[in-house]
Amino acid sequence: MRSTFLKIARSCATLALALALCCFITACDSCGSCDSPCAPKAACAPPAPAPACCPEPACPPQSGCGAFPAEARPGEAWCCVYIPPEYRTDTCQVCVTPESCNKEWVPPVMGTRAKQVCTCPCSQRCETIPAEFATQEECREVCPARTEWQKVDCPSGGEQREGCYALVTIPPTYEKIQKTICTREASTKTIDIPAVYETQQETYEVTPGYYKDIPVPAVYRTDSKQICTREGSWVWKKNETCAVPMPAMPNPANPCGANMAPAPVMAK
Repeated sequence: MRSTFLKIARSCATLALALALCCFITACDSCGSCDSPCAPKAACAPPAPAPACCPEPACPPQSGCGAFPAEARPGEAWCCVYIPPEYRTDTCQVCVTPESCNKEWVPPVMGTRAKQVCTCPCSQRCETIPAEFATQEECREVCPARTEWQKVDCPSGGEQREGCYALVTIPPTYEKIQKTICTREASTKTIDIPAVYETQQETYEVTPGYYKDIPVPAVYRTDSKQICTREGSWVWKKNETCAVPMPAMPNPANPCGANMAPAPVMAK
């Protein structure tokens, strides 16, 4: 009898050791972290009736995952997995230097052109026109006509006489003389003297100078920040790659007897 109890105790110790090893492997390899919980309590052994040799689960569930999943079935390994938070990257434009305006002087545009410059203004002068003369010939009476008694020869007719006289008209005598006559009187006249011009090059402003506005655009930088779109959380996740060994259950009709189911072999 004592040897039978020893065999049963050794079998239970072997099962407990295998279950603890499975929990450790599941936690470190299959569940992703050594800090993660092992398989749920329901996967270790049926809750009742529990033989005195069935140990309690070595790894209690992590408090972050909450209660065990209700849909869990015997033989399934469920891991308390941390789902990291999700972020999105938002960018925004930050004004480093505001928009401004500079002033730039645009000089005038100059040109050249020909210009008539008066060097001597118009004037008047008075000119005297001298008289004009001509020479004329004319007859001048030197001695006017007269009558005088002149001795004349008259036939005597046999008469004795001292002489014969007759009253004779003597015509006037003339002589030719030259004299100067004025053909045109002296006069004056006004003479217009036109202005005198010369051509010079003149510089003139084609387009006036002005100040031109030059806008200086604002300077921006792009800033980015991480915005959490979903918080990180702990959830129960079924692990399909983890094989959970089922402990051999003693036959209730023969407690701790020889009719114990062999321990299942872990799937590779």
